[in-house]
Amino acid sequence: MATLTPLGATHGFTAGDLDASGQVAVCSAYQRIYFADGRPYSADINDSGYHKLDFINDKIVGTVTGTLTKGDSVLQATSLAAGIFYETIATDTHLIYRTTETPFNLTDLVTGPTGTFTPSAVTYPPHWLNWTLEAGTFPDGGSDIMALAFGRIFMNSKLHPHQWFATRINNPLDLALVTDDVASACNSQAAEKAGLVGDQIVAIIPNKDLFVVFGCVNKMYLLRSDPLRNGFFTVLTDNTGIFSSTSYCWDDKYNLYFVGNDGIYTISYESLLNSLPATNVTKDRAPKLLAAMATNRGTDRIAMVYDKDRYGIQITISQKDGAWHTAMWLDLRTNGIFPEKYAGGQIPASSFYFDSRTAAERTCLIGGYDGYIRRYDEATKSDIAADDSSVAIDSYVTMGPVAAMETRGKIKLNELSVRTGIDTDRLSIGLYSAVTAAKLIDDIKAGVAPKTFKTFTLDSLLPSLRQKLLDGAVAVVISNNTVDSSFSIEKVDADISEIGRVK
Repeated sequence: MATLTPLGATHGFTAGDLDASGQVAVCSAYQRIYFADGRPYSADINDSGYHKLDFINDKIVGTVTGTLTKGDSVLQATSLAAGIFYETIATDTHLIYRTTETPFNLTDLVTGPTGTFTPSAVTYPPHWLNWTLEAGTFPDGGSDIMALAFGRIFMNSKLHPHQWFATRINNPLDLALVTDDVASACNSQAAEKAGLVGDQIVAIIPNKDLFVVFGCVNKMYLLRSDPLRNGFFTVLTDNTGIFSSTSYCWDDKYNLYFVGNDGIYTISYESLLNSLPATNVTKDRAPKLLAAMATNRGTDRIAMVYDKDRYGIQITISQKDGAWHTAMWLDLRTNGIFPEKYAGGQIPASSFYFDSRTAAERTCLIGGYDGYIRRYDEATKSDIAADDSSVAIDSYVTMGPVAAMETRGKIKLNELSVRTGIDTDRLSIGLYSAVTAAKLIDDIKAGVAPKTFKTFTLDSLLPSLRQKLLDGAVAVVISNNTVDSSFSIEKVDADISEIGRVK
């Protein structure tokens, strides 16, 4: 994996510049990364809620004689270093996009159409800077949601949470709302009808430059096209909102998945194009999934990522202090929902699929509460702790329960056969039974000992388990909790019959 370099004094960053105590919005645009941490703008970079990390311009110090204007071509005639003037960030400090391989030196005069200066210092990107506007003002109270769409950076207003603001096309430094042209900065609100106060914006979700989904507390809205180029709002769905600005992801077919008010929802790409409503994918199998967790926007964080290597979506719900968490895997091949659990600080606080050009680096990255960034490794059979020690992965699958259909009916399990996959190290099989399916599930969750338990280490068809069970419901749990070992299953066959029916 590539080596990450932390921001520091050499980039202009000091501790406290970014307030990470709340939600921080991050938006990549125009070879820069823009940050909004929920505080209002301030000319003092230590107190400002808006920052940018510049990866494209050289920072050159020098006192200008005359004037330099954004877009001016500048040249050191002797060295032939050339560039385009971008902005002045301090009285004698300027950002210039260098257009030649030759760097600017500290001896030759830099000339522009109406201004000149001799550099006294030159530093190369990246640069941590205050995000200072050249026109207009930032939203009242600051912002903590941002997204790039139609060449604009969209952002929310902390003081007026139903309103959104968008910078001028191709210019993140312009938020002037008075210029009358189709590229100018603009603002509006997420509302079903003109004249009504809109719903609180929770997430701004762009898809290419085709449309933007505005996820709100109670509803979802769709903005088609640029707002000043015949773009218009429609209600996407009015039966659910979205949990947060991080509780969504796109799959590889541009279908949108998000955590709504009462479950996990999806909207297909075709449905987005035709303004069709979202579908609750957990309604039938786990109807009380979110209600049982009692999630709270103020105290909890939800992270979602589509993992194209494993064809599914990882969802992590945790308290923002890392004190509690639950996680699940939504398998898009089987439509199954599988629980996951992480150790201590390894709880995912954020997740991102790094689509690198290098195959060895292309993977799903998980940011933990302990400050580490981790990746999944198919070749490693144990988790790796912060001290590089191996930690066994407690992996298990529950099949069932299979319950009797008729009153007082019973299920009889006569025989169970399991065929493992290639390279299985070991697996354990537990057979459970109880009077009812609900009692059986409670017993498994509570760690009640199974009726039969056996561990196998074969890489082939296992000997059949002929332990007979007769009860109202039966289930099978296949598991492995051994360091540096794993298991896979190709097939499970069970000889099951129902007896003792009462019509």
